[in-house]
Amino acid sequence: MFYIGGLPFNLTRNPHCLGAFQFVAANKSDGYVPPCYNNLRTALLQKENVHMLLEPLRFLWKEKSVTILSDGWSNPTRKPLINFMATLGCGPMFLKAVNCFGELKDGFLLLIL
Repeated sequence: MFYIGGLPFNLTRNPHCLGAFQFVAANKSDGYVPPCYNNLRTALLQKENVHMLLEPLRFLWKEKSVTILSDGWSNPTRKPLINFMATLGCGPMFLKAVNCFGELKDGFLLLIL
């Protein structure tokens, strides 16, 4: 499952993942249907309240130096997007993606965004 599904092996160190596997192994789960791709990336992700989970990292920005990164790419419909991320010693955090269709992509635009 990990190799074929492209899951990082690090996932096995996550206590929530281990708990889920242990629960399934210990309980009969006939009829259980795992969440689909779209539910995981939309409705279930919104219920997770990710902003609250990331708040401790944002608090560290005031104490330590944070670096803001940006990169550009095109979405599947070929619209230009700019991603903004922040990085600290504990790793990168996605901030936002901005649709820049029809904009001149230069330093002035990045400053405004």
